[in-house]
Amino acid sequence: MDNAPHIFISYARRDGRSAAEQLERDLSAAGHRVWWDKRSLDPDQDFTAELERAIDEAESVVCCVTPDTRRDDSFVRREIGYALALRKPIIPLIFEDTVPPIHIINVTRVDFTRQTWETAMHELAGRLRREHQHVDQTYAQITPPADPYRDYLNALYQSIVRYLQQTVFSLVTLRGEATPDAVEASPVRGLPMAFFQIAGIGEEQPNRFDSFPSAFEQYNGRALLLGDPGAGKTTTLMAFARDAVTRRLNDPLLPLPILAPIATWDARQNTPLADWLVAQNPVMNGMGLSTMIADGKTLLLLDGLDELDGKREDQPDLHDPRLRFLQLLPTNNQIVLTCRIKDYAQIEQKAMLEGAVTLQPLDDNQMRAYMGDLPDLWAALETDSALREVARTPLLLSLFMFAFNGLADEAKKLRDLTRGDLRDTIFETYVRRRYAYEARKKRTPMPFTLDEIYRVLGQLAVEDIGGVFVRENVLKQADFAGLLGDRTQAFIDLGIELHLLVPGEGTTFRFIHLLLRDYFGFKYALDHLYAEDKMTRIQAVYALGELGEERALEPFIKALTDNSGSIRSQAAYGLGKLGDKRAVEPLIAALQDTSSHVRRNAVMSLSQLQDKRAVEPLLALLTDADRLIRRSAADALGKLADARAVEALITLLTDSDHYVRMSAATALGSIHDPRAIEPLVACLGSEDAYIRSSATRALLDFGEAAIRPLLRARYSDNKSLSKYAQEVLEKFGVSLLPSLIVALGDAEADIRSPAAAQLRYLNEPHTVNLLIDTLNDVDAGVRISAAYALGWMGDKRAVQALMRLLTENDLSVRYTAAGALARLGDESAFDPLVEAMSSPDPDIRRKAADMLGELADPRGLDALVNALHDTDAKVRVSAADALVWLKDERAVPPLIAALEDLDAEVRISVVGALSLIGTPEALAAVTEYRQRTTKP
Repeated sequence: MDNAPHIFISYARRDGRSAAEQLERDLSAAGHRVWWDKRSLDPDQDFTAELERAIDEAESVVCCVTPDTRRDDSFVRREIGYALALRKPIIPLIFEDTVPPIHIINVTRVDFTRQTWETAMHELAGRLRREHQHVDQTYAQITPPADPYRDYLNALYQSIVRYLQQTVFSLVTLRGEATPDAVEASPVRGLPMAFFQIAGIGEEQPNRFDSFPSAFEQYNGRALLLGDPGAGKTTTLMAFARDAVTRRLNDPLLPLPILAPIATWDARQNTPLADWLVAQNPVMNGMGLSTMIADGKTLLLLDGLDELDGKREDQPDLHDPRLRFLQLLPTNNQIVLTCRIKDYAQIEQKAMLEGAVTLQPLDDNQMRAYMGDLPDLWAALETDSALREVARTPLLLSLFMFAFNGLADEAKKLRDLTRGDLRDTIFETYVRRRYAYEARKKRTPMPFTLDEIYRVLGQLAVEDIGGVFVRENVLKQADFAGLLGDRTQAFIDLGIELHLLVPGEGTTFRFIHLLLRDYFGFKYALDHLYAEDKMTRIQAVYALGELGEERALEPFIKALTDNSGSIRSQAAYGLGKLGDKRAVEPLIAALQDTSSHVRRNAVMSLSQLQDKRAVEPLLALLTDADRLIRRSAADALGKLADARAVEALITLLTDSDHYVRMSAATALGSIHDPRAIEPLVACLGSEDAYIRSSATRALLDFGEAAIRPLLRARYSDNKSLSKYAQEVLEKFGVSLLPSLIVALGDAEADIRSPAAAQLRYLNEPHTVNLLIDTLNDVDAGVRISAAYALGWMGDKRAVQALMRLLTENDLSVRYTAAGALARLGDESAFDPLVEAMSSPDPDIRRKAADMLGELADPRGLDALVNALHDTDAKVRVSAADALVWLKDERAVPPLIAALEDLDAEVRISVVGALSLIGTPEALAAVTEYRQRTTKP
């Protein structure tokens, strides 16, 4: 299509095609140039900007009004919306008795239903002569719905169209697959869909989607869009955004679309969401965006979570900016978030969205249909499975078609290239042919050579790849100016013409795709890895490390001998990202480097390569003077999971640095050698909360093997060890039950007793009979634990067995049984508990007072009143607390007298008791006490 003015025919594909065809014939016969869309296409699958480009070049738009034009997803609504944004004259043509879309309802129409076709065409011809001469007068008849954001929406629509025009080479239908495990459903939802499915209500969730809008609707307007590089994530998002803008232009009550590239979010400042979005859309400033987000009235279209760099392993204390961005997402707005699959999998938290869809690679049928006009190129792909696999993404397939159109024999030669070289050859051929194409069009020499283009874009790509926290793909005009001076604008214009760059917000620009940026960056970095300038070499090796290109293996190995420690360090780091085991021996050699940074990165890379050859060299580093190296070596040995490291790691549990101790504990949990269990249990008694936490996780990894040592530690004289051993046991949950049942029959009472006590925390009804049987254990301590557990479990089946213990010779057993019965509400506990109030052991007296309170037997009044004079303050506290449960006013005078107790905790408990009993006499005493003791 050339740029000559024409008439654009807008029609509904379902019921307006015949009218559009007749119009095209008659208007063409009358000498008019006409454009109408002949594609048989679902609006949801139109990723091109062909319609918008045709409207942009039209002098008038005629709209065939049929019943289907009122459908929400009709192309007609989109075409009218864009024509209005460009202030194009619109002439409604009525072909059936139906009302035009609301935007043009007041525009003078040509009625083809109430007059002959010839008469209506004559009227249309007159209108066409007048309309393009009086655009403003025609536009004044249009009455779009009132929307304070209309100017913003029109500007957004046009920017989306510019992007699609510059980046979409041709149409590829994309399909997606549901990925439910990728998200964590928002807590604001009601009952989950699974509830209704279990109940037999509603339909099952679909597994595949033929369009992203259908997935968006399925996921209640909160969806994650995943895909491999070049799979079409941004294109899908932009096409969806275009339709969202159209819908909002038709209905101001719909959420307001807000589109932003995540790469522009300031990860360093952790910029609030609304502030960042206003910065990306300056026209929104002062229009209440923060309030709209708070009220859930926006549709946030957020592209490229993967363009925020993840947490680097050589900077473990820095928080992952991708995770921090996810935490900014509101739970009450519609959201579409895009990310590369691999990058998303690295994040330690799932997005709080309702569903995820992963774009699928193109299948053979899609590729064959897409390349229908180029059978020779398809033949080249069809006979080469490796080449076909590389080209399965829409981006590379489009570039492949452009680059090798007419060069089928050249395409066949690609089969011998590695995957990286193959991709770069496609890009190189594309750039070269685009350059030659533009050069042929110009009457003057090209303003820049290909070498200059590669140098400038390569240097900017390397700088962008090496950004801290952010892999931005955002190039500022000042970045170009620093290299080009007053030739900056000419270079940017050429980059856009060549389809290498696309304008961003303000004075920023972006490569059309990250893959293209990485292509330029890789080529430049490889060429400058041995530059004389040290900073250039550092920048190059860092970029290669971030890209993780397998072709960088040999250059990285060579860089390990560079005279700069910074370059050796980055090379060691990069070798780990490549994942090639040919780097193992060079990295082992690097463990002897004089620079601690080099040694540390070599350690981390060896841990990623998972090669047992590294075990012995890493063991030697556990005594390194650098604590960070000791820590890294411990982490690496844990990942290698080799039993040779166990004894050395056990020794490291007492290292002077608590981070090293933590890493040693974690590594022992990963290696899973039983020799580590007892030392790890001992760590639970440490005063260091971090080592306790690491030891806990490690012991949980051991599972059943750790139960017996933990049970023994549960009754340790070390109170800290006992407390945290119990906490670890509790963390096992019901999975602990089989081991506890086995432990009840253990030969050692020190194992049976804590096992019985631990059953209390599981509170499983079917264990009650086991505990009742355990009341007959030969060891008094085991019987006490079982009785105590039964009391807390509250199962009345235990009453008779507990009553038998009331005749025990062992006082502790009797008193524990009585306490258990009290918790069960059994009156038989009363006499033993009163007896226990005379025990010489203050702990028994205190527990007996507590139990008398729980029993709430009025007969306990005297014993508890007497206990208010006990020699032990804790007993007096328990007595005061217990008297509340008796609800007996006779307790008030003794409690008032106890307000003079010498112990502050006792007085506090007495005040609480009197307040809860609440008689006038009690409340008056409390008031008088507070007045007397309150300082003026």
